[in-house]
Amino acid sequence: MHHAYFLRFRLERATWGVVAVFLFIFVFSAAQAQNTTSFNALKDTIEQKKDSIERIKREIGTYEQSIRLRQAQAASLSNQILILNDQIQRLELSVRATEEEIETVGLEITETERLIAERERALLLKRAELAAGIRNLWQREQAGDLDILLAYDTVSDYFNDLENVEQLQAHVGDTVREFERLRKDAELTHETLTAKQQELETLRAELDTQQFNLSSQRTVKAQVLVDTRRSETQYQKQLRQAKQEQAAAEAEVVSVEKKLRETIKEGARLERLRALGAPNFTWPIASRTITAYFHDPDYPYRYVFEHPAIDIATKQGTPVRAAAGGYVAKAKGVCNGYAYVMIIHDQGYATVYGHLSKVSVKDDDFVEQGQIIGLSGGMPRTCGSGNLTTGPHLHFEVRREGLPMNPLDYL
Repeated sequence: MHHAYFLRFRLERATWGVVAVFLFIFVFSAAQAQNTTSFNALKDTIEQKKDSIERIKREIGTYEQSIRLRQAQAASLSNQILILNDQIQRLELSVRATEEEIETVGLEITETERLIAERERALLLKRAELAAGIRNLWQREQAGDLDILLAYDTVSDYFNDLENVEQLQAHVGDTVREFERLRKDAELTHETLTAKQQELETLRAELDTQQFNLSSQRTVKAQVLVDTRRSETQYQKQLRQAKQEQAAAEAEVVSVEKKLRETIKEGARLERLRALGAPNFTWPIASRTITAYFHDPDYPYRYVFEHPAIDIATKQGTPVRAAAGGYVAKAKGVCNGYAYVMIIHDQGYATVYGHLSKVSVKDDDFVEQGQIIGLSGGMPRTCGSGNLTTGPHLHFEVRREGLPMNPLDYL
């Protein structure tokens, strides 16, 4: 009888262990309900931010439509100022939108971190619940059916307990499945957090680019006003002069490439060039921040020429490296105009590196891929920047058979 009493005590203790777990879950659920209010407030703030972003983007669309209409009109000082004003307004709105997006993603990260903590607590509870259920079943399995029967006062109590055991077994199975679901949810939530953190870094880089472009557009507007002294006649004169300078620079690039290719049609230099094979271009500087794209419709000097390159934002004086090995067709280092280096490569390719503040190679030099060929420039009215520049950056061209190609198709 003493044995039966002890066994019954063990069974009841196991049952009370499960009860304690469920009591803990009840207390946790009450705390969870309090957290729900905080979650809902956070979600409401996120939705408000998203609505604000959508409103700003609609405003941006209005300015973009205005810019396109004005760009289709004849070039005039008043029209150019209006285009620049619209571009500045649009960029200011873009900066605001990106700042709002950064705040939104920050809130979403906070929300995700809370979800992770909640799922981890839920997993902890499920683990405890599962352990208690398994322990209860194990302790029952250690005793024989006869011993368990003797532990109860009546057969009815015994069969009631058997029914409870069946329910417990079913509950343990459900708990295992729920635990696995929570574990997968936790993994997905961690992946979401990682993606949001990467998105935040991308948005911050985008904001830096937008702020740089905004500063550049304001510089262009100020230059236009200073250079033309608000005179339409002066503006048209400046426009003709800029077009002539650009045409001369383009003709020079084409001419020097053709001339050098003619001089190395045979001999050791040609063999050395051919040994390189088709160029596999690398970025000429570490920065990947593009402030003007190939044939960019928003290029500030589009009224002068189609942008045949990408502009890569970088600090003044950044080392510029050859994107591929080849011969220097032109190394033009000047302090009163546009300084650049042009390198020819095998299979009709050439690259141009513009607005250099310093040139470190000379005509006909052979350069290896990654070799420093000069220092970046582009700060208005500094050595090598030329007239058509808005701020420190590298102008980078890829050409094939004398024609400009989109560098992003090759990098």
